[in-house]
Parts: sequence; structure tokens; C-alpha cells
Amino acid sequence: MQLEVFPILHQDAITDTAISDPLIVALEEVHFMSSIVNRIKRKNYRSYRMRLAARLLLLLRKEMDHPEATMWDALDVGYLTLLQNVPFWPEGKPVKAKWNIRRWP
Repeated sequence: MQLEVFPILHQDAITDTAISDPLIVALEEVHFMSSIVNRIKRKNYRSYRMRLAARLLLLLRKEMDHPEATMWDALDVGYLTLLQNVPFWPEGKPVKAKWNIRRWP
């Protein structure tokens, strides 16, 4: 994954967060190794998913007031309500019903 996905990532704060978080890298490594069918698209798909997880982590860090928190810290039981209420999509942008976590039980 480091040879295929990391070179195509944009160099910004989101990428730095994605690469530095061990849980994001480990989960994407597992998914990367399991997606052997389409070798052409998998690096683009994985880089998109890594950046999406890093965006979520940056929003959670902001809400938690803990700038060095990892994804493991964000998945703590005490932060589940915070995870449910984080504004992941910008206001005014429609959210698909299946991705709206506010309606989940």
C-alpha cells in the first residue's frame, strides 16, 4: 500500500493525519490487500477512503478539544454521542439517507 497509495495522496494536513494515524492505515491496509480484483482503481479508492477517515478524525479532534487524539481515542465509549453529532457534511449539502448517522438507532 505504501508503494501504490501513499505517493498519489495530496500533501496537506488531511494526508498527514491519515498517514500518522495507525488505525486508519491498518484498516486501509487490510482492505487494500483484499481488493486484488481491480488493481487499477484500488489505489484511488483507498486514497479517497483514507482521506475521508482523516477528515472525520480532524472533525472529532476539533469537537473533543484534543489535537493529538487518534482514531482509537475517538472510538472510546465516552465519545459515541460526539461521533453521532459531528457535522460531517457541510450545511446545505444534501446527505443520502443511508449515510445520515443522526437517524441511526
